[in-house]
Amino acid sequence: MEAPQIFRFGPFELKPAARELLKNGIRIKLRGQPYLILELLLNRAGEVVTRNEIREKLWSADTFVDFEHGLNTSVKKLRQVLCDSVEKPRYIETIPRLGYRFIAAVENTSKEEAKAPSQSAGPGTYSATLQSSALENQLRESPHSSRKFWLVSLAAVLGLAIVSILIFASLDARFRWPFESSNTRAVGAHSGKQFSSIAVLPLENLSSDAAQEYFADGMTAELISDLAQIGSLRIISRTSAMHFKGSHEPLRQIAQDLNVDAVVEGSVLRAGDRVRITAELTDARSDRNLWSNSYERDQHDVLALQREVALAIAQQVKATLTSQERAALTTARPVDVKAYEAYLQGRFYLDQRTPDALTSGISYFQQAIAKDSEYALAYAGLADGYWLMASNGVRPAAEMMPKAKAAALHALELDETLAEAHTSLAVIQWGFEWDLTSAEKSYKRALELAPGYATAHHWYALYLSSLGRSQEAFAQMAQAQSMDPLSPIIGANSAWCYYLGHQYGQAIEQARKTLQQYPNFSPAHEVLGQAYAENAMPEEAISELQKAIANSGTDPVMQAELAYAYALSRNRLEALAILRKLETRSQPSPASFYARAMVYVGLGNSEEALRCLGKSYEERDIHLVNLKVHPVFARLGSDPRLQELERRVGLIPKTG
Repeated sequence: MEAPQIFRFGPFELKPAARELLKNGIRIKLRGQPYLILELLLNRAGEVVTRNEIREKLWSADTFVDFEHGLNTSVKKLRQVLCDSVEKPRYIETIPRLGYRFIAAVENTSKEEAKAPSQSAGPGTYSATLQSSALENQLRESPHSSRKFWLVSLAAVLGLAIVSILIFASLDARFRWPFESSNTRAVGAHSGKQFSSIAVLPLENLSSDAAQEYFADGMTAELISDLAQIGSLRIISRTSAMHFKGSHEPLRQIAQDLNVDAVVEGSVLRAGDRVRITAELTDARSDRNLWSNSYERDQHDVLALQREVALAIAQQVKATLTSQERAALTTARPVDVKAYEAYLQGRFYLDQRTPDALTSGISYFQQAIAKDSEYALAYAGLADGYWLMASNGVRPAAEMMPKAKAAALHALELDETLAEAHTSLAVIQWGFEWDLTSAEKSYKRALELAPGYATAHHWYALYLSSLGRSQEAFAQMAQAQSMDPLSPIIGANSAWCYYLGHQYGQAIEQARKTLQQYPNFSPAHEVLGQAYAENAMPEEAISELQKAIANSGTDPVMQAELAYAYALSRNRLEALAILRKLETRSQPSPASFYARAMVYVGLGNSEEALRCLGKSYEERDIHLVNLKVHPVFARLGSDPRLQELERRVGLIPKTG
C-alpha cells in the first residue's frame, strides 16, 4: 500500500487525502477554492499554471461565478495564509495576465525527487534557469544548429505572446481591478438542489486596518438579519456563526455542528468611499463550491448592498420568497456612513453585556442618531441598550424602560417592517408595562416579518413560560436553538423554561448540556442550581449557585437563590447571613426586594415574603413577570394577596 501523498515546502505540509494544510505541525484554516488552487500549483511546482487552466479544473461548467474576481480573491486568501506577498513572493509568483507559478522548493512524497527549482534560484528565476540550461544543451550538442535553434525559440516566444493576448482578450467585461467600477456583476443560478438551511460564517476583513474588524463583523450580522426575513430558510444566528470566526475546522464539520445544508463564506473590503462584499456558496455535504460573486457600492448605499447580497444568496439556494420578503430585500434607504459605523460599534458593545459596555453601546447609538435622525436600526439598538441596562440590574427599570419604549416606537415610526424594533417593544410591554396582550401581538408581528430571527423566538418563549403556556414555550425555544445552536444564553434559558414549567429533570439535563460547552457560564450554573433545589438536591444546588456567583459577581437575585438553597438544606444561619447583607447593601439593587422575598420563602416567613413582593411591585421589578409560575413562590400557596398581585401584573384576568 502506497504512503499517502504529502507536499512539504518551508514550514508547511499539505495532505491532499485529508485536505489539510499544516504549519509546523499545526492545522491552519484553508478551504474551498484557495485550497484547491494551492494543491494544483503544488502538483505543477515550477510550471506556469494559466488562469484558463485554473478555470477549467476548479470552476465546473455548472457553476456561474465572477471568475476573475473569485480567482483574485482566492489567491489573495492563499497568500495571506502562507504569509506571502505579490511584491516579494516566496511561494506564489504572479505571471502578469497569464497565471501563477509555485516557486519554492517542494518535497512531494509521491515522487522520487522534489519537483521544485534549486534553492539558489530566487523568485521569478526558475523559468529563466530552465531556458538557459536548454540553450546550453542545444549549443553543446549541435553547434551548427544554433541558427535553427534561435528561429525555433523566436517562434515559440511569439506563439506564447499570441496565446497570452488571446487569453487576456477572452476575459469578458466582468474582469475589473478592485473598485474600478461601481456596477454589480451579473449573477447566474447554479443548477443544484434547493437548500433549506444555511450558515453565513463571519466575513473576512480584507482591510489592512485591524480596527475595521468590527465593520466586517457588523456586516456579517446585518447580512444574517436580512436573510432571517425569509420564512422558507433556516438561518443560523450571528451568535453561533461567530463561534467559528478564525476557526480551522473543516467546512463539513462546521456544517455538521450547525446542522445546515450549505455554508456562505466571504469577505468585506473597504477602500476609500467604496465597500465590496464577496460571497461564496458551498454545498456542506460535498464541500463543493457552487457559486461566488462580488458586489460593490458606495458606502452610503451599504444597506442596499447587504440586501443585494442577501437576495442573491436566496436565489442561489432556491429559496421561496413571498412578495413581502422580496420587497424587504429590494428596498433600502441610503444611510450616513458615520451613522452606520456608530451603529455597528453600538451592537459590538451591546454583545459584551457588561455595565461599561452597555453604556458605551448606548452612546454609540446616540451618535448614530445624531448623524442620521431617521436611522431606524439605531433607534432599535438604543431600545435594546436601555432594556438590557434594566434587565441586568445596571439601572432601575423605572428609569430605563420608558426610554427604551420611546426609542422602539420611534424606530417603528420610521420603519414599521423592522422585526428588531417589534421585538424590543414586545419585551418592554411584557416585562415593564405588564401589557401582555400587546406584547404577544408585537412578538407575533416580529416573527411574521423575520421568521428566522432567533432572538424573537427566544424572548417569545420566555413570555409564554411566564404565562404557564409551557408547551408553546418549549416549541419556540426549540426553534431558537435550531437557529442559534451554539448560543449559551439560549441554552441556559431553554433550561429556565423547563424550570418554570416545573420539569426539573429536563432543566437539569439542558443546563448540564450547556455547561459542557461553556463551563463558566453563570446563567447555566444558576438555573442548574435552582433546578437542583426544587429537585430535593440542596447540596448540589448550593455548589452550582456558588459557581454562578463566583463567575458573575454580587447579583442580588443569585445571592438570594443561594440563601434559599441554604434554607432548604436546613442551614438557616447561612441563609440569614446572606439576607442581612441584602438588607444592608449600601447601593440597593432594583431587584433587592424581589431577592429578599425569595429568601423569606425559603425561611418559611410568608408575611415578610409578601411584603417584599409588594415593594417589588411598587418598583415595577421586571422579575415579577414570572411570579405566577416560579417554583419558589408556588410555596406561598393560594394566598389571596399573592393572587391579587398576579392580577395587577396582568398574569391572571381581572375580575369584575
